[in-house]
Amino acid sequence: MKIKFTFILIMTWFLLISSSAKAISEVGKATMKVLSAVYVEASQPLALTAAALHSSLDRIKPGNEKSAYFKVSGEPHSAFQINLPSEVTLTTQDGLLPNQKIKITNIMASEKIGQLNSSGKQIIYVGASRASLQPDQQIGNYEGTFTLELIY
Repeated sequence: MKIKFTFILIMTWFLLISSSAKAISEVGKATMKVLSAVYVEASQPLALTAAALHSSLDRIKPGNEKSAYFKVSGEPHSAFQINLPSEVTLTTQDGLLPNQKIKITNIMASEKIGQLNSSGKQIIYVGASRASLQPDQQIGNYEGTFTLELIY
């Protein structure tokens, strides 16, 4: 009987306490803006100067008329980082022999960090250096590709 009385007393106390407890709540709001992607378009290739055998180093600075340029567009004032490879190999014919390859190094953009203007546009210029040509360099047209990466 004593156990039953204690149990009833504890349950009564619990009901009194829990019925006197109050709670309040408020609904919060979450917002987010989805931005348009940043787009890039290769508009002009890097046009290294035609050169004869034994020609020395050739450098094209970003912004030079022979530099490559890329048109970037997207959300106005969006900032991005520009990544380029450290070197690229241009080849002619099948490109298997050493004298059928030309290394392009020091590939650099006009800036490392870019930001779109108030119209959401920017042009990025890319320059590079060509090593001296070998005495037995294969004569012909050389081509290669490189990737400009934007991290935004």
